[in-house]
Amino acid sequence: MPNCFQCAHFRGAIKGKICCIAYPDGIPKELLKEGFIHNQPYPGDQGILFKAIENSSDS
Repeated sequence: MPNCFQCAHFRGAIKGKICCIAYPDGIPKELLKEGFIHNQPYPGDQGILFKAIENSSDS
């Protein structure tokens, strides 16, 4: 499973492409490879890098 799915910037599938805030027209295939963490600049990312989703608890 790509780390993108655990990123706060992930937006899901839009018009058949897996998208995020950094790549609204589709995340590059290289970044979707299992184990790849987008924590360094990558062409076209607009300066937006991986940010883990914060788990909130109501207790």
